Amino acid sequence: MEPLEKRREEILDAAMLCLARYGPIKSTVDDIARIMGMKKASLYYYYKNKEAIFRDALERERSRLFELILQRVKSKRRVSTKLVTMIRIVHAYFRDRAEMLEFNVQAMQDNHAILRSLSQENRAQNMDFLANIIREGIEKGEFRKVDEFKVAHALRLIFDTQRFELYHQMTERKHSREEYAELEENAVFIMELFLNGLKQVN
Repeated sequence: MEPLEKRREEILDAAMLCLARYGPIKSTVDDIARIMGMKKASLYYYYKNKEAIFRDALERERSRLFELILQRVKSKRRVSTKLVTMIRIVHAYFRDRAEMLEFNVQAMQDNHAILRSLSQENRAQNMDFLANIIREGIEKGEFRKVDEFKVAHALRLIFDTQRFELYHQMTERKHSREEYAELEENAVFIMELFLNGLKQVN
């Protein structure tokens, strides 16, 4: 890795620490510089402003999650198993990264430019991914013929609702691993109910 690229990665790591400590709105360039042990002015050699830093940091995190999902679901034969696997991955991801859960919820609620932009990009990617999975299920005869984009939209609404619920529960108190496991199973149960309505009737 080139020195410039390595330094940028370190800045993005520091930005993610800021998100974990202060949230996506309250985090500042001063916070990143403090974690890096460097002057704020020096950061502007690598990034022109706070928005550029956090955009790259959040985009990197989003890409990592999406790649993880792709790796885990590609080996699954049944489409319904792919969707259940996906929801388990996402649920575990937000359980272990409270700052990203907070970002996702604030992106849905707030009108902050960087949050709104990243949220729109994330939703578009999710919609395409879900629609492709549903289309695969139809082509394999696992699901009945439906409008895959309408189904993808409905699934996304379910996921958004579950994120809100998880976020609000996390802000009230810290959950045990067992309680997180129960929340995950509830999310899977909802997904399986939804998938039952898509199944091809023989």
